[in-house]
Amino acid sequence: MLTFRQILYPMDFSERCLSAAPFVAAMAKRYGSKITLLSVIQPTAWADAATPGAAYFIDPETLRASVAERLEATLLPEFAGIELVRVAMVGDPASTIVEYARDHRIDLIMMPTHGYGPFRRMLLGSVTSKVLHDAACPVWTGAHAEVPPTHSPSGIKTVVCAVERLPEQCFPLAKWAAQFAKDNGAALRLVHVIPAVEAWPERQLDVEFQETLRKQAREEIEKTL
Repeated sequence: MLTFRQILYPMDFSERCLSAAPFVAAMAKRYGSKITLLSVIQPTAWADAATPGAAYFIDPETLRASVAERLEATLLPEFAGIELVRVAMVGDPASTIVEYARDHRIDLIMMPTHGYGPFRRMLLGSVTSKVLHDAACPVWTGAHAEVPPTHSPSGIKTVVCAVERLPEQCFPLAKWAAQFAKDNGAALRLVHVIPAVEAWPERQLDVEFQETLRKQAREEIEKTL
């Protein structure tokens, strides 16, 4: 069974972030985890209209104390009965989250996406994107939807794991996904995508070749996993 001793839950007080709380609580209860509720605020400056070019920074400790006070009153009923630590920090959100996870040996980061609108490149919030790229531990994040999910977080039915053909690239991830699926009584689907030929008429001419590649890839993955 996987072990998530510590779950890091970055908090920016947005509706999307607050809506992830039931999923975080369910995961913590499932694995007996401690939750660290971390809020990171960036240093804030304001300009003085009477003095062009002048900028004044708000005292970082004042900012941190204000966020810490708000954090203490956040999600009290949602995390009742769960070991919880609330931390407020000042700094760059993405790098601070990654550094905190590394320094405190966090096992899992749970944070939703924050992007909205019709453009896919805008859907993944910049902070979440950076954390996904830089964090050494697993990162749980929400689907790219304009509204928060309403289904129950208590039941995970299917786990999808994207894999490469080379064993050294896919085996650790597939092994982790298999154990996670087993722990939750879920089905596991391994998915490998072969790039298609998009041009016409080459696409039609290469259908048989692509099917050969697909079969070869499937055989290699089945032998490895």
